[in-house]
Amino acid sequence: MLTKKLSLRLKFMIVIGLCLAVLLNSVFYFLDKRTAQQSEEQLQDITEMMALQILSVRTFLAQNQGKINYDSEGNFEFKGLNPAAGARLFAEEFEKLTGITMKQTSLQYRMPSNAPDDWEREMLHVFEQNPDSDGIFGRGKVNGQEVYRYMLPLKVNESCLTCHGFPVGELDMSGYPKEGYQVGELRGAISVYTPMESHLEFLATNKVFYVTLMLSIIGVLSLIIYILFNVLVKRPLDTFIDGMQKVSNGELNSKIAVNNQDEFGILGTAFNKMVDNLKHLISKVSQSAETVSAYSQEFSKTIVDNKNAMDQISAVAQEQATGIQRQNNYLHDTMATVEQSSASIEEISATIQEVTKSAQRTTTIAKDGNKTMELAMKEIQNMDSSTQEVSNLIHELGLKSEEIGKIVVLINAVAEQTNLLALNAAIEAARAGEHGKGFAVVADEVRKLAEQSQKATKDISSLISIIQEQIQHAVGAVNENRQVVENGNQVIAEGANIFQTIGTYINIVSEQISHVSIATDELAKGSENIVVAINTIEEIARQVAETSSEMTKTTEEQTTAIDNISLSAKNLAKLAHELHEEIKFFKLK
Repeated sequence: MLTKKLSLRLKFMIVIGLCLAVLLNSVFYFLDKRTAQQSEEQLQDITEMMALQILSVRTFLAQNQGKINYDSEGNFEFKGLNPAAGARLFAEEFEKLTGITMKQTSLQYRMPSNAPDDWEREMLHVFEQNPDSDGIFGRGKVNGQEVYRYMLPLKVNESCLTCHGFPVGELDMSGYPKEGYQVGELRGAISVYTPMESHLEFLATNKVFYVTLMLSIIGVLSLIIYILFNVLVKRPLDTFIDGMQKVSNGELNSKIAVNNQDEFGILGTAFNKMVDNLKHLISKVSQSAETVSAYSQEFSKTIVDNKNAMDQISAVAQEQATGIQRQNNYLHDTMATVEQSSASIEEISATIQEVTKSAQRTTTIAKDGNKTMELAMKEIQNMDSSTQEVSNLIHELGLKSEEIGKIVVLINAVAEQTNLLALNAAIEAARAGEHGKGFAVVADEVRKLAEQSQKATKDISSLISIIQEQIQHAVGAVNENRQVVENGNQVIAEGANIFQTIGTYINIVSEQISHVSIATDELAKGSENIVVAINTIEEIARQVAETSSEMTKTTEEQTTAIDNISLSAKNLAKLAHELHEEIKFFKLK
């Protein structure tokens, strides 16, 4: 919300200032980082160079131990200047001159002054784990002072074995026991650290310089942009603002001077063209307002005439609706009478249809009775045929029984003859004595069989006599049954003739009833057509009445609409007059 109250110039300057601040801050940030990096690289070079100098001193002393400890006559006398001692003396003197501290340290140190601190001990372990490491840089604090550190690993070479090789425990020339190192093993490291106070002061001074330079550049550029904005933007905008204020006050005869071909020139040309178009538009609107006012007055008169005509149409429509309503009442009474007649005809038609259905059912029953008689006659005829077949079978059975009797007589004769033969055989067996005993047994069995056969033939003869008597009775019964069947067949034939006669008369009555039913149906349809026609006429009359009612309603609505239109026309004339008065506010000349 606050930005809406600020001027365009102030907004523009704030945006430009922020952009410059971000841009320059980014540039100086990277410059400061680059300067700090270069300064740290310089510290790395210094500390690495110091470590290499210590290493060079050690190498020089190791290579010249013979010259140092032997005199010209070849006598040996240890002067106390071995590589470690010489390097230590060099480091102490160098520290006094430069403030850069250098020392030789190891996890197996000989002198307490060479004991490693925490960082050095950690780096020695790193060298043990990474034998190929060349050196390690780092930052830390020594005695509360910020320092930059470097450690260079010391590897055992041939010249080191004199004091640090084998045999282990043997005293070397300086009086210390040998450790048993081999060529290539890690002996320790050269530790170098230099105070960072001057380095940090340089970085702080450099930051102050960059900030001052950035603020100066922002101030100068902001001033230049402010002046250019006033000349190139603010003045043309003031001109446009003045012209627009004149137009807002109704001065359409004012224009903006266009002197440039830039965006402001294009905007000025477009503004002048807009003012000309607005002037032309307002002139047209003024003329149109006068014309509308005149037309609205004439339109009001026409509307009044139309309203009078609509009132007359409404009165005629109401009279027509009243007449149609009376006609509709007459049709309704006629419709009631026709509906009563139609109801009576429908009742007669329904009664005739019931009679027709009863006659049809009676005809069906007569036909069914006739069919039943015919089936009964066929069954009796079948029964007569069956009785005849039974009679024939019984007669044949009597003949067969007589033949069986003859066979029984023959069997009886054979049995008697067999009995005689058995008796003779028994006699002959008795004569034969002992040899005829077996034959006598057979003869006795044959005799018994003959006696059984005679007994069986007697039983069969008795049964045949009984069967023949029953056959005679059956033949008599069958003959009586045939007589009864013939009498029943005659009675059924007479009943069939009676049913056929009844069916003929019923068919005649059914045809007459059908003619009467057709006539009543046609009469009922005619009455229905009359009812439909009256309903149609009544519906048409109702629709006409509704149309008349709708017409009356429509005319009333149109009358109301005409009143509203008349009122709107008056309001339009009033608005046209007011618009004409408002347009006078603009100065077109």
